[in-house]
Amino acid sequence: VVPGTKKRETKANIRATRKAAGLDPKETQDWHVFSADETKALFQMASQFGRFAQQKLGVRKARNLRQEHAEKFLEDRRQAGCTKSTLKTYANTLKHLSKCVNHNYQSANLDFSKLKAPEAPPAPKREQMTQEQYVAVINCMPQSKSKDGVRLARNFGTRDGSIIAFEVRDVDLERNLFTVYRDKGGRTRTLPIETEEQREL
Repeated sequence: VVPGTKKRETKANIRATRKAAGLDPKETQDWHVFSADETKALFQMASQFGRFAQQKLGVRKARNLRQEHAEKFLEDRRQAGCTKSTLKTYANTLKHLSKCVNHNYQSANLDFSKLKAPEAPPAPKREQMTQEQYVAVINCMPQSKSKDGVRLARNFGTRDGSIIAFEVRDVDLERNLFTVYRDKGGRTRTLPIETEEQREL
């Protein structure tokens, strides 16, 4: 989509067009791509699925792909331990990818419209580390440089990828703000520095 295009407005137009054509207006995820993160996700899925199709199924051309191939890919991911929510995301991304391929290549006629994620266990509930557990971990690593990473995770709820990417300039002590870059989904978020322990860290 051209920069500056409004996602909500575009989807509203798609719904209206589909309704006028007698199609389901709720299906608005066509070939449009609205962000760099969405583009990245589509490229990653194309790479994973394409590699699986070539190596495991012997399918080398996009126009020869069928929904059953996508189903086998999802089943392979389920057996690899992917959770229910991850598989659902994969299925939706594959549907979107098929529409992008159809739009760009006249020789392709992929139909993943009825693709569904296989049943899988939900992600296990995460339990917060207790203060006793936190102190025990810190005491086990007196000389380790990783100690500050554990302290960042404890005090700001940062993910490991964000901790690895951390730089001193991400902290503004004058305004008491900590900017976390490349967080989940590649997003950026700004956290307040509120406690004395956070400020000292």
